[in-house]
Amino acid sequence: MSRNELQYAGDFHIDELRLVTVKGNSFSLKDAYSSLEIYEDILSNSITGTLSFQDTNALVRNGPIIGQERLYLKIFTPQNSPNEKTIIDFTKNVLYVNKVLSVTDVNDGTQAVTVSFTTQDAYMNNRVRVSQSFKDEPSEIVKKILRDPQGLNSKKKLFFEKTSNLYKMVMPNIKPFHAINLIAQRSMSVKHQFAPSYLFYETCFGFHFRSLDNLFDRPTVTGVYREHTPGARTEDGDNDNKIAEMENIISYNINQSQDTLSNLMKGLYSSNIIIYDWQNKKRRTMDLEEELKFDYLKNFPKEKHTNTNGNFGSPNPLLSEALETDESKKMTEYPMSTQFVQSIDLDPTETFYTLQDEGGETIYDGNNIEKWLMKRRSRLAQIDAAIKVEVEVVGTTRVQAGDLISLEIPNKSSSSGGSYDETMSGRYLVKQLRHSFMKNDKDPKHTCYMLAIKDDVAQPFSKVGTGPGGTALTDAGPATDEQV
Repeated sequence: MSRNELQYAGDFHIDELRLVTVKGNSFSLKDAYSSLEIYEDILSNSITGTLSFQDTNALVRNGPIIGQERLYLKIFTPQNSPNEKTIIDFTKNVLYVNKVLSVTDVNDGTQAVTVSFTTQDAYMNNRVRVSQSFKDEPSEIVKKILRDPQGLNSKKKLFFEKTSNLYKMVMPNIKPFHAINLIAQRSMSVKHQFAPSYLFYETCFGFHFRSLDNLFDRPTVTGVYREHTPGARTEDGDNDNKIAEMENIISYNINQSQDTLSNLMKGLYSSNIIIYDWQNKKRRTMDLEEELKFDYLKNFPKEKHTNTNGNFGSPNPLLSEALETDESKKMTEYPMSTQFVQSIDLDPTETFYTLQDEGGETIYDGNNIEKWLMKRRSRLAQIDAAIKVEVEVVGTTRVQAGDLISLEIPNKSSSSGGSYDETMSGRYLVKQLRHSFMKNDKDPKHTCYMLAIKDDVAQPFSKVGTGPGGTALTDAGPATDEQV
C-alpha cells in the first residue's frame, strides 16, 4: 500500500526522527520512540514538545544527552497530495533538545527516556539582543528583526498581515521576541478597520504576525468535526469509511462560564484613557470625547468574529444589552471601570523626537495610544472570556493553531434527531493545539487535542429592560439612613 494512502483514521508516517548529540553521533529513533507531542498556542512565540523513547544504547550516559542535542523530524498524515502545508518538517530548521525530563529503568538493558524540545529560534532569542532604531511599517520591522543575520537570522516562513501605520521606534537592547511583541501592541490592520489585535506566534509551519480579525475573516475552515459521525471503523478492519471517521469528535468538554466581574476589571466591557501632556502640565482634550472611551457593545459590529463567515447566523456579543442599574445604563456604559493613563508631549515640533521625512513632512505616527490600547486590551480579554471547548479529534498534520474549525454539536434537549445546538455549534478558532503521536502495539495513532474558542453567539441575548419606558433590572427603592 502506498505511503501516501491513508490506511486508517489517525494513521501517520514518519520520514525522519533522528537525534544528533554534541559529539556528532546520530541516532535514529523511528523504531525506538514511544510518543511524540508538539504544542502550539496563538499566545506563544515558539512551539515546544516532548519525545519519549526506549533507550537500549545508554544514550543518556554514552551519548551523552545533556540538553544540547539537535532533533530532526519529518512527519505527515498520508494523503494523495502532500505538500509543505500538510507536512511537519524540521529537517532544515531543526529542533533543539533543551532538557532531559525523566529517565526510568525498564529492565537491565533498557531505559525509558523523555526529553523536551523547542526551536532554534527560541534559543537565538535568548542569545542575542535588538538594539537599534527602526522606521517603517510594523510588519516590515518584524521582517527585519526575524531575518537579521546578527539577530534571530530565522529562515522560517513568516505569514504576516500588512499594517497601516508607520512608526519610528527604538529598541533599547531587548530580546527579539520581546521587540516583536512590542510592535504587535501598536500595529493596526490595513484591511480590518485598523484592528489593533495583532499576535505573534509560531506553528509547525512558520511564524505568524497577524490580527485576530484576520484569523476570523476566512471563508472556509480547516476541518469540520461532528459528534457521533456514522460509519465508524468496524472491528474487522473495514476502512471504507475512514475519511468520515476522521471527522469524528472523540470527546469534548464545554466551558461557557462567564466571570463578568473579572471581565469588567480587565477592561473587556468598557474603559477610558487619560492623556497627559507632561511638558505643558495639562490633560489632552479632543473634539470627540468618545475617542477617549471604549464600549464593547458599540465596537463589536466593527470587528471580525468567529462566526463572521459561518453558517449559524450572524455573530452576536457574549453579553446582554439589558440595563443594569437605576441609571438605565448597560454594563458597557461605565468607562471609569478601567482607566489608563498615558504621558505624552502634545507639541512634538519643539522636542527632540520630531518625526519628519526628507521634505520636512511629518509622516510617522506618534504613539496614538487612544487608537489601539483600549480596543486591544478588550480584544485580548475576549480570548480569555470566550466560549471554550476542549476537543479531542483524530489527528491530521494539516491543522495548526490559529486555524478555524467547525464543530457540529447535537442539541441534547431536542427530540428531533440531526438538529444541532445553535449556541455551541459553529466556527471556532484553535487557540491551543497538541499533536500527539503514539506508537501503540497494533496501530500507531495520531490524535489532536485542541482548545477551541468562539467569541460570539448565533442568537443575541435578551434585552430585558431596554426600549421606551423600560426599567432597570434592579430597583431597590429609595435609600434610607438609620442611626443606631
